[in-house]
Amino acid sequence: MNKDIRLAVNYLDHPKTKRLRRRLGAEAVLAHIALMCFAAKYRIDGTFHGMDDAEVEEAAGWGGKPGALVAALTDPAIGLLDRDVGGALALHDWMEHNRYAAGARERSELGRRGADARWNRRTEGGRHAVGNAGSNAEGNAEGNAPAPAPPPSPSPSPSPKGRERGGAGGTRSPRKTPAPETFHLTERLKAWAARKSLVIEDLEAEIDPFLAHHRAKGNTFADWEAAFQTWVNNELKWGRMQPRGDGSGRRTLEPAL
Repeated sequence: MNKDIRLAVNYLDHPKTKRLRRRLGAEAVLAHIALMCFAAKYRIDGTFHGMDDAEVEEAAGWGGKPGALVAALTDPAIGLLDRDVGGALALHDWMEHNRYAAGARERSELGRRGADARWNRRTEGGRHAVGNAGSNAEGNAEGNAPAPAPPPSPSPSPSPKGRERGGAGGTRSPRKTPAPETFHLTERLKAWAARKSLVIEDLEAEIDPFLAHHRAKGNTFADWEAAFQTWVNNELKWGRMQPRGDGSGRRTLEPAL
């Protein structure tokens, strides 16, 4: 699901917005913004199929005269809502000005397919490795006679605590864990994102599909931050995510009217 929309910095000064405010007041301007937010969550193509005018006004949180908001937004002098050939209402030029939000479903599907393909390659390679290892082990066992006696233990013997830590003076490797219930961007990840000109909101939008994929596959990692970085790098590599930040983790805004 989308977590934001793009709104031009000149939105409030745009002639269409000024005409809407003169006709119905500031509440209508807020209702138009609320309608765009509703579309980003539930109608990502910007078209309100299956919704009549009253339902569209309700989605916008309009509390004024029934029908007045839709009438104003569809007025050619304002033109912030269009009607398609079937009579359904649609946000004007939504696909052009909010193409990132409009492409949410395609990005999610491409991400799922890419993740599945990567998983299949890894598991296929793992099966081959296990099969080769088994064959080699059998051949070595047949060609080598057993040792006459086990080698003597070192003196003094390593303590159990030392063995748990990977031997004398060693440390235990980090334990792999399944996908966490929640995952938050740490300051280290935010700094990494800023260096790659990524937008923090874009990274946050990747958290749910990232966790859902690995939960479905039953994957485990010792470092989930590193796993998330790998996920994001792959999204960038395959063009499903674009650097669109200003180097500080914030977005570079684009016109939206």
